[in-house]
Amino acid sequence: MERRGQLTKRTRGLLGLGWFAAAGTAVAVRLWNALAGPSGYGYDAWGHYNYVFFLDLYRSLPYSDQSWSFFHPPLHYLLGWVLAQFGQADVLLRGLALVGSVDSLGVAVLSALLVHRTFPSRPKLALLAFTAVAFLPVHLYTSPMPGNELTAAFLASAAVVAAVLNEMRERPGLGRAALAGGLAGLAILAKTSAAVAAVAILAFLVVRRLREGALPGLVRRAVLIAGLVLVVAGPYYARNLAEFGTPIPLLHVDELVAMQPPGSRSWRHYLRFSPRIFTDARPGEPHLAESVWATFYLGAWSDLFGVSQQPRFSARDADKRQFVSTLLALSGVIPTALLVLGVLLSVRRVLRDPRAIADLAMLLLSGGMLLASVGFTWRVPVNSAVKASYLLVLSPACGLFLARGIEFLSRRGPRPAAWIATGAVIVAALLSAALFTSGLVLPRRAESYNVAPVRAYFGETERALAAQREFAGHWPRTRGGRVGHYEILAGIQLLAGNSEQAREYYDFAVSFASDPDGGLARNLAVATALAGDHVRALAILERASGTGNRVDVLVNRGALRANSGRLEEAESDLRTALELDPGLAPAWTNLAALLGRSGRDQEAQRARDAAYRAAAGTARGYPFGIGSGHPYDAGRAQRWMLILLPEGLELYRPLRARNRPD
Repeated sequence: MERRGQLTKRTRGLLGLGWFAAAGTAVAVRLWNALAGPSGYGYDAWGHYNYVFFLDLYRSLPYSDQSWSFFHPPLHYLLGWVLAQFGQADVLLRGLALVGSVDSLGVAVLSALLVHRTFPSRPKLALLAFTAVAFLPVHLYTSPMPGNELTAAFLASAAVVAAVLNEMRERPGLGRAALAGGLAGLAILAKTSAAVAAVAILAFLVVRRLREGALPGLVRRAVLIAGLVLVVAGPYYARNLAEFGTPIPLLHVDELVAMQPPGSRSWRHYLRFSPRIFTDARPGEPHLAESVWATFYLGAWSDLFGVSQQPRFSARDADKRQFVSTLLALSGVIPTALLVLGVLLSVRRVLRDPRAIADLAMLLLSGGMLLASVGFTWRVPVNSAVKASYLLVLSPACGLFLARGIEFLSRRGPRPAAWIATGAVIVAALLSAALFTSGLVLPRRAESYNVAPVRAYFGETERALAAQREFAGHWPRTRGGRVGHYEILAGIQLLAGNSEQAREYYDFAVSFASDPDGGLARNLAVATALAGDHVRALAILERASGTGNRVDVLVNRGALRANSGRLEEAESDLRTALELDPGLAPAWTNLAALLGRSGRDQEAQRARDAAYRAAAGTARGYPFGIGSGHPYDAGRAQRWMLILLPEGLELYRPLRARNRPD
């Protein structure tokens, strides 16, 4: 570290003004996008909302195979569950956007703190590091997303920075090491890839031990950090291991690879970097699909996949889209060159000075993340695996390397070099802030198609229908797009108790579906039954039963047969369903009602008790949500089930089923 110098009053004033401008703008942009921008956009946003719904409905953690995003650990979604307790869609939609925004600001602050401790006599470098990280496009366009990436990035960055700052002290303490270990464990509970940060911390301590000899307490600190990571994150991954035979089940990889290019990786994909990225920013094109680092670069400097609050330009606006992407990509050239220079300077510093603590840690973190990225993109060779948001945990390293580059130019480079470099960082930040502030320069997007299902979940039927109809003009005019549109409208109406309207919409959805006897048909059967047409509903279920012995088909067919007096056939269906899934509360509920109608009161009471235990326990394979219209969602996350009541059939409501029967 350098010694702290004295700042003049004028310099302190300018520095304060710079912080006010940078921090104020960073906060304002994020608040505007989170609270006034369009809601519901983000990578797999539908899956992240469904995760929150599941927690709210069943009060238990889902298993990885129950829906698309359920392979993620639960910490971030527990924050969403807290927001859901307010009972309003806007609190969840805007609240999760604010969570990501606060996380992003926190990462920028941590980056500045690390730089400040590394260059205490150069406070301008901390401000520059904050500006570079806070206004990096990938930070701005991911901030309002509902997913878990920024929560994991903040916790992982906090763990790494806490460990590094502790080691930079003359007498590192166990308490600060415990803080780093706890934060690392929480990060891994937010996203599995955050384990790279925990490994980097331990590798950093091991390398320090090898380079500097027996440092007092270093082994104890390493053991404490590793132990806390295992204590905090271990139980969740142990459950995965017991259930799936692996702590990190990747159950949907084959589906994903089958849907997206390139489908395989070659070592050449890690060496190519075509300049065409500045003239063609389409992810599916060979110069991007076959260039991992070019895709990461373009994703860091522009919204490569078009899921942010920027408008998704239509085909006739291709020139506008390309102009924006080119402008942003070009603005990143000088800051990226500074990062590369900073990396080289940090490598030199580490080789020369065993006490280059921050540089050593950031190099190990960067190397670990890049190796992990190579492994992941090789294992999952598709476009969507190459997202710059997966590298957000490198933000503190980027801040340090950029500061190292600027500091070198100011000491050794030509006189204007440092000013030009600093100006390039500021210009890139201003451009990013302007383009990624919703509605400031580019037109504001419509609300996402995810908004309607969220509003319907909270009983806001009219607002849900209005949101879906508003988005309908932007919906893809394809068979799949029509299926999704009608599926959402049907789910909204079914939740609201409007069975006839739900049946009509499901009829439309099934007519466009590629599998007319699949999951949508089973949902159509439920809506048809609730609308009073039990004969047609049974016929639909009979056809659907031939496509696979799905428990929801058996439960619903059993309820319909029991309601029509075919008690023996109904009991056979329900008991078969329970053989397949012994913890299925709707099946137990229907069996209890059926046994009660048969006069088998003691058996009925035992079935009611079993239904309560199943509803109060860990849900496994249950229905939930209303669907989002996403192809991964249909038939997996949206599985309506009927229950048999004395007055007829009703839609199964998980929260209501948790009430203890009399």
